[in-house]
Amino acid sequence: ALLTNVQIERALTNDMSLALGYVNSTGRNLPTVLNSNVVPTGAVLPDGRPVFSRTISEATRFDPAFDTINEVRSTGESQYNALTVQFNRRFKGGIQAQASYTLAKAEDDAVIGGRYVIGSTDAPALSDPTDQERDRSYTSWNTTHTFVASAVLRPEVSGNGMGAWLANHNQLSLIFLANSGLTYDIRSNRDLNLDGISADRPNGIARNAGTLGNVFNMDARYSRFIPVRGAMRGEVFIEARNVFNRRSVRAVNAVVATDTLGNPVAEIPNEFPVTATFDPRQMQIGFKFVF
Repeated sequence: ALLTNVQIERALTNDMSLALGYVNSTGRNLPTVLNSNVVPTGAVLPDGRPVFSRTISEATRFDPAFDTINEVRSTGESQYNALTVQFNRRFKGGIQAQASYTLAKAEDDAVIGGRYVIGSTDAPALSDPTDQERDRSYTSWNTTHTFVASAVLRPEVSGNGMGAWLANHNQLSLIFLANSGLTYDIRSNRDLNLDGISADRPNGIARNAGTLGNVFNMDARYSRFIPVRGAMRGEVFIEARNVFNRRSVRAVNAVVATDTLGNPVAEIPNEFPVTATFDPRQMQIGFKFVF
């Protein structure tokens, strides 16, 4: 793999700066999986994909003693490019803040995913064992737009009166995340090319052509510090994940009914049934004593 990271940072004031960066990661000789024991019959699907046979014979298998042979090859390639913009504000006047935006594109040609890589929903093998380029498209973790902002607010009021005591010793931490959503693969309910691998897509559909939808999430923590003596202090805090309890889709059932040639029997929907979401709002209250 070859990794390139170039960044330029400019001070705006004594406490604030802006950085602009470019990131590239190029992968070569990555693992892929394919059924290497099938022989094309000569028939093809409308988009040119070769069709094989489920009959096991010397005419349909390179080694007729076996049916499917899943072979791992180091032929995969990946490419990640990203433009990053980051704003930083050092802690001053009771406020510290950061914000960043990333415009990215991640592609590969069916590098091993699915059950082989935790967290991936990608297909477990090449959809066409004779042409790896047919699977070159977005990765299953491609996210085009990502925005992250965080802030720490800790008031600093001078004086010894009740107002200063109430205002001081408080801290509020916030983290906000927004992105354009992960991609997912739209697949046929049939083994269209009859290679024994359920990784076929309907005609005209690229790999990972679907997008799960925008994600918006806010996490927060509020602390009230209670000075005791010297370095000793107590802390009462409340933490919340997904403060606004917004539902963000994690996975969908994107299997499409097709005929034997890969043509959808009905119009492909814009939204598929949701099968999993990210965690709903979670909150906890705690107490800590430091000495």
